[in-house]
Amino acid sequence: MSEQNDLEFNNQNSDTDDQDFGLETETEIINLSETSVQTIQAELVRMVDSSAQTVTASEVEIRQGGVGTIESERVAIHQGFAARVDADIVEISSGAVGIVDTNQAVLNDSSILLMSAGSAEAHNTRLGVVFAQNVQGKSIHVGLLVSNHVDGPVDTVLDTPRAILAGLTAGIAFGLVYMAGRLLIRRR
Repeated sequence: MSEQNDLEFNNQNSDTDDQDFGLETETEIINLSETSVQTIQAELVRMVDSSAQTVTASEVEIRQGGVGTIESERVAIHQGFAARVDADIVEISSGAVGIVDTNQAVLNDSSILLMSAGSAEAHNTRLGVVFAQNVQGKSIHVGLLVSNHVDGPVDTVLDTPRAILAGLTAGIAFGLVYMAGRLLIRRR
């Protein structure tokens, strides 16, 4: 008979508005509600109206919360945010993430600053810079997209050919400024 080891933290009835502690335990499941912690390590982490600096788990679910760094196999964020997510599968709905490194991403009504993915499915999503093998979806707004295959309407500021052109232009401009500077130094 296996014994399930769960921890639950709820700050609703506390006299303090915010708890700030580290949580590193052999616990399988951690449920957080209206709590702030530094570090969490567990098999499954569920957070509601909570925040954490670092979360390491097999599976992470966040509802209306925020995390600094997440390392996991599977991450689901609903109306939450994270600075960095490193996971095999990422699902974000009405959320925001700074940096995502994943094999598979499903994004709905979300914003991502930088994403590296094997495949990405995005609907009504804003992305800054994306490096992905396959991208599909509807109403995708991207600053820079580098992808082998794109399926669906994508509004890009810089696609792959424009990114190459921008890089060449910036390189030539830098080279000219550098050469002009060297010529001025030699004349003195």
